[in-house]
Amino acid sequence: MALNSILFVGPIWEGSTSLSRMKGLKKLGLDVRTLDSTPWVGDGPKILRSLNHRIYFRASVRAMNAALIRAGAENHPDAVWVDKGNWIYPSTLRRLRKHTRFLIHYNTDDVFARGAYFWLHRLGLRQYDVYLTTNRWNVLEIRQRYRVKALRAGMGYDHELYRPPLGISSRRYTHEIVFVGHWQQHTERCIAALMDSGLKVGVWGHN
Repeated sequence: MALNSILFVGPIWEGSTSLSRMKGLKKLGLDVRTLDSTPWVGDGPKILRSLNHRIYFRASVRAMNAALIRAGAENHPDAVWVDKGNWIYPSTLRRLRKHTRFLIHYNTDDVFARGAYFWLHRLGLRQYDVYLTTNRWNVLEIRQRYRVKALRAGMGYDHELYRPPLGISSRRYTHEIVFVGHWQQHTERCIAALMDSGLKVGVWGHN
């Protein structure tokens, strides 16, 4: 069953990996409509935004869920593709089913990790037809716990973003191995093991 139209839902600010995935779907020739989910976090003091990431209590979450339902009703896409939809209510996903054939979720995070706040996302996880994740250990867990078709998506890069900087000598950035990403305990152990073995590792990221 071919897909022709997709409603892409995710944080599609300039430089985000969600924007790269959205552009990739467009390059496949699909009719892609978008809904930028960035506003769900809300504005105001950092403490409020931090709490919203944990308990999803602000009006901005309710407003974003309502916007998603409206977008589904207005576009009637073949599929709704959600990037990092930890803010979506299970009831929203059930209502979306009236307007689309497939619900797809893409995630790069471990949804069962301690210290992560995916409790709301897990409540609605059964509603998805396909779950794409870059975490290989989540694939079997999601299949067993939720009976959802989970597939591992390989890591990639956006050639429009990651390219040699113009006018800068490449010698400064020459490493045998380069890691780009955010800190996690298991990645730190892997990088430390590579460095202990004598390999030259370059590490780039915001934390």
